[in-house]
Amino acid sequence: MKKGCADTPLMDGKNGKRRHRSGLNVSERLATESFFLVRKTERKGCSEIAYENQYENALMQAPCFNLSSCGKTIFTGGEFKYRKYGIANNNIWKFHYITEGTGLFFCDGKEYILEKGDIFLDPFTEDFVISVKPGETMQRVFFDFTGGLAESFFLTPEITGYSPVILSQPQSSVLLPCFEELLALGEANPPDASFTASKIIYSFVIDLGRLRKHASRDIRYKLYSILEPLTFKKYDLDALAESAGMSRRTLNRFFLKNMGMTPVEYIRIQKINFAAHALKTTGTSISELARMLAYSSQSFFSRDFRLIMKVSPTEYRQKYGK
Repeated sequence: MKKGCADTPLMDGKNGKRRHRSGLNVSERLATESFFLVRKTERKGCSEIAYENQYENALMQAPCFNLSSCGKTIFTGGEFKYRKYGIANNNIWKFHYITEGTGLFFCDGKEYILEKGDIFLDPFTEDFVISVKPGETMQRVFFDFTGGLAESFFLTPEITGYSPVILSQPQSSVLLPCFEELLALGEANPPDASFTASKIIYSFVIDLGRLRKHASRDIRYKLYSILEPLTFKKYDLDALAESAGMSRRTLNRFFLKNMGMTPVEYIRIQKINFAAHALKTTGTSISELARMLAYSSQSFFSRDFRLIMKVSPTEYRQKYGK
């Protein structure tokens, strides 16, 4: 596995600015007197320019959504590992838009095909890998932000789901201008960029919520959009297959071929991934989590949790909780 082309930001408590642990072949990192720190990265198979919020108090800069970074990347034949990080112990929401080429996205043991025009949100609880075939090129633009409590009003599970791929063409083209505006803002680097970025991101999540109600007819996204809300609902497999326009047998075959698991296993993993994140980051009780995730009893929830995570919910919280 090649080293990631995004390095891990750290905080400098003395001056409130972000410092970085640079990887090999990072060509330059340019501090400025304005909002953004400019990072240019050149690695084997990866060329990236990013405009990064260089201040620690990211949650205090604008009243709603606060930009952490934005940029564009060219991947050429290889595997590129990314690690999650946070600002002030809050989640970073990272959106990618594939502008050219194709590739693969690996996360939590699952694989997703990326194509030109795809927008996806990588899961905030996991590291991930982007892969591009040898001799081929894929380009993306991206931005990531934190929103405090605002995200809970806009980026609900019904909108984002817990699978990374969100939208494909033609719907996602409506959202591309937001990426372009943020990149232009990074290049201009005005002192008041935080408020301008917040307005752009606000527009993005409003449009995302509207479009999410009309998910792509592409079968990949249609199925993802149908299954993602079931994280918090009971379901009937026959009704699920009918809503996807398939027989129950065809639905199972599709998932076994493309996901390496059945629809029931997929939904179970979604539920337990959400539960694991909640156990690490909140004080929600185990019985309440079981109820939220539409389990008929806490014992059934604990059984599934142990099956997937190899430990009980209580042991998981003791080991990984705050």
